[in-house]
Amino acid sequence: MSIWPWGCRAWAVRPTGYRRKTGIESHGSMGINLGRSAVQPGAYDIWIPGESKVMTSSEVYFDETLYPWRKAGDQRVADPVPQPGDADSSHPPTLPLVS
Repeated sequence: MSIWPWGCRAWAVRPTGYRRKTGIESHGSMGINLGRSAVQPGAYDIWIPGESKVMTSSEVYFDETLYPWRKAGDQRVADPVPQPGDADSSHPPTLPLVS
């Protein structure tokens, strides 16, 4: 399934036109998973705290064992194994929680 935990660490790969040749760090942005995009099929919304914006990308890697928004000492829930996200456009977008 292409459902990843909300709030886990995610790396969104930047499109080729937005990359710089200065280093590997310019090829992606580290952020927090906000779920599947409601606007772009097969993509994920990733909150990039360092840039204060949400990036939508279909090429995303996830670390579902790290939750950076938790307090220190409680962020890692298991041994990390980053996984690429499945950008299958046939899956519906993540729906917001209704309270």
